[in-house]
This record gives sequence, C-alpha cells and structure tokens, in this order.
Amino acid sequence: MANESETIKAFLADTQSARVRDIEIIKAIGKNRRGDILAYTAVGSMALCILLLFVFDVPAQSRDLLLVVLGALVTIVKDVFGFEFGSSKDSQRNAQAVADMLKQG
Repeated sequence: MANESETIKAFLADTQSARVRDIEIIKAIGKNRRGDILAYTAVGSMALCILLLFVFDVPAQSRDLLLVVLGALVTIVKDVFGFEFGSSKDSQRNAQAVADMLKQG
C-alpha cells in the first residue's frame, strides 16, 4: 500500500510540474507551440490512417499494420488531449484522495 501511494504521489507531482512548465512557457512566449504541434500531428496521423483504411484498397498485411498503428494513435490522441485539456480539478481530487489514504494508513 505504501508503494502504491508513493507511485500515485509521483504521478501527480509529475503531471503538476508538466502543467506548471506549460504555464511558464505560455507566460514567456505567449503560445505553447509544442502542444499545438503535438496535437495536430497526432490527430492528422490518425486521420491519415483512417483515410488509408477506408478510402484506398490496402493489402491485408498492410491493413493489419495500419489497424495496429491506428490503435496506438488513438491512445496518443487521448493522452495528448487529456494532458492539454485535462481538468486540474481531477488532479486536485486525486491529490486529496492520496492525502486521505495516507491519513488512514
């Protein structure tokens, strides 16, 4: 249980420090180009895979590979948007849950 709570604490600290870094980038530069490029690239790649699968006649072996790549890209897009547009309210709720768990243990 102690290892699990340490892992959760490390995850929350990592997420928080990454968001603080993004806020500092926006303050310094005015726009977070890294996040924009990452989001557009992930969504564009996913759209290209879907286009290749449904519009063009792709051989079976290539189709299987495209489906695997599409699955990976869906996960990447979910993670990118979860980070870029995620709620800090969820992060606060998780931090409170860890604090409550530590008080009980």
